[in-house]
Amino acid sequence: MRSALCTAIAAALFAGSAAAQMYRWVDANGRVHYSDTPPPPSAVKAEQKRLQGSVVPSNRLPYETQLAVQRAPVTLYATPECGQPCDDGRALLVKRGVPFKEIAVRDAETRAALERVSGSNEVPVLVVGRDMRKGWLEPAWHAALDAAGYPKSSPLAERAPQPPAAEPPPASPAEAPAGPYTPKF
Repeated sequence: MRSALCTAIAAALFAGSAAAQMYRWVDANGRVHYSDTPPPPSAVKAEQKRLQGSVVPSNRLPYETQLAVQRAPVTLYATPECGQPCDDGRALLVKRGVPFKEIAVRDAETRAALERVSGSNEVPVLVVGRDMRKGWLEPAWHAALDAAGYPKSSPLAERAPQPPAAEPPPASPAEAPAGPYTPKF
């Protein structure tokens, strides 16, 4: 009983301080007051202050990685059929904590983009800034990332972007479910 009462009192005290507001007012003598309680009715000029927190926004990437991303962004070209080489390359980027953009080569447009970058349809292709590596060869990928200034390991490796989920093929009109609001032609 006694501990429950102490807990309730402590909760009430902390709840009150968390919801406190800041007020500024000038009294009849011209003195400026700041308080967390509302000003008296005799206050000449009263206003409620809205104070912002003191949290400094920051980028979650280490500074060395931020610089490397600015100088040499990383793009991975892969196909769903690529299999182990693309998976290994993706895993290397994630393990090193390298932020990267993955382009899934699925249609004529992305295939043309791959050909412009690499001169062929071979995947995986790693582009680090202006450096392009065809095929999966771990030492070559490490060398490209090292030359661009990416750290060999990152404490934020588990936060690196994951590849996009494979999109299911669109359903044909005959297979598409019909709901009560489906127009009938």
